[in-house]
Amino acid sequence: MCESDAALFGVTVDNGRAYGEFGEDASIVDRAWTLLLERYELFMRYQGVGLLGHVVSDKTGGADMQHVHTLVSNSRRGRNPVSGIRTPRVISIEFVDSLDSLLVQAADVAAYIISRHLNGDARFGWMAARLLEKMWVSADGRQRGWKSLWG
Repeated sequence: MCESDAALFGVTVDNGRAYGEFGEDASIVDRAWTLLLERYELFMRYQGVGLLGHVVSDKTGGADMQHVHTLVSNSRRGRNPVSGIRTPRVISIEFVDSLDSLLVQAADVAAYIISRHLNGDARFGWMAARLLEKMWVSADGRQRGWKSLWG
């Protein structure tokens, strides 16, 4: 990734902590996707009035993709199951096969590196540090591109 043309967004979830924060009936997938949409919405808000965004994600199972489409649609209308933050600037999500998208492959690699680092694999520390530097930081200096629900 180039030094100035990309901002990363991510959510890491540790099941034990997530259930502690959101309750036993919480869907981890719902929480992770909703938090990711919130991060992206905040980014779009900071970029200026009228800016809209699309999410591109790796394909998952058919039922999961339909479920995520519903989450995006509900979050746009203010029915956000996590925090109530509306995401009107996130107007769509597209699922693509990672074999057909170099950008999705790059996102998969970034997620793998950060996941290995968070799981204690020291060999990935320096790479994770470089990636975390690319997370979006708002004008007030807060790292807003990353949300961690980790142990």
